[in-house]
Amino acid sequence: MSVRGAAALIGAGVLVSVGACGGGGQAEVPVPDLQAPEHFYEGEYLGERVVVPDAKVVRVHGPERFELVAAEAPGTRVTVLAARPVELVEGEVVRVEGTSGQVRQWSPSQRLPHVQHELYAKRQTKTYLYDALVFPRS
Repeated sequence: MSVRGAAALIGAGVLVSVGACGGGGQAEVPVPDLQAPEHFYEGEYLGERVVVPDAKVVRVHGPERFELVAAEAPGTRVTVLAARPVELVEGEVVRVEGTSGQVRQWSPSQRLPHVQHELYAKRQTKTYLYDALVFPRS
């Protein structure tokens, strides 16, 4: 993950937790399946390399950070942190290969430090992809 990408996530008020890379092949996973409700740090694809086969770019935050939705069923978004700068335009359909991580949203008004059972019991997580490679779809 680039320093700029990590700073953007932390600056947005989230606690970042990156899973260890898993072994094996790369599953093709549509965006809605990546964002299925999961307990913190227990995501089905956490730390795994996955392929999002057909996704539409809906927001570009910079050359290494953008958001995707499923090309056929827009709605659920996933943030992507690219391994290297890439030029994208909103509306472009791409194939993305990246490692799945999770973030847990929090705000300074919540009690700190977190009580562990509360932390893991809540499903306030979002999946993102990091170290991602982006391939245009024709």
